[in-house]
Amino acid sequence: MEIIKINCNSCGAGLQIPDKVEFFNCSFCGSQLKMVKSAGAQFTEVVGELVEHTEAISQNTNIIQLEKAIERLDRDWERRKEQLGLEEHDGSNRQVAITIMGGVASLAFIIFWINGASSMSSHFDDPMAKVFPLFGVAMLVIVLINMLSTPQKLSSFQKAKQQYEEKRRELLTELQQARRE
Repeated sequence: MEIIKINCNSCGAGLQIPDKVEFFNCSFCGSQLKMVKSAGAQFTEVVGELVEHTEAISQNTNIIQLEKAIERLDRDWERRKEQLGLEEHDGSNRQVAITIMGGVASLAFIIFWINGASSMSSHFDDPMAKVFPLFGVAMLVIVLINMLSTPQKLSSFQKAKQQYEEKRRELLTELQQARRE
């Protein structure tokens, strides 16, 4: 077995290492070293620094992944809000109020329409005159369905918003912990 004379890359101390050894600790400063043989040259690399750099890169990658996950969650939530169509950009739920007020106004008009069309159709013998009250009834059904589905849409929206906010809080907590480490 041949002994190689080499210097520690961390403290510069002269070391004598068997040529078959690849990893070792400096007997002077305690640094973890690796024997590197390249193109006839032999030198040491400090392994501890490589581990620290690798851990730092891993930590930075984790932070970037968490930031991207938050951005993706926010984008998905914006799309979901548009699909549900219940929240304005300022955070209010005006759409629900507008739907209900519009529904009440529509109901009043439709009832007026049905009454007027019914009284007019009773004065005419034309079968087409009987269609006008039926048109009012069809519109009444459509408006009622829309008004009755609004609370369900609002409930779905609130549940989705709560899930989004919980997930976002979790990701932000993870991100804060990762930045502290």
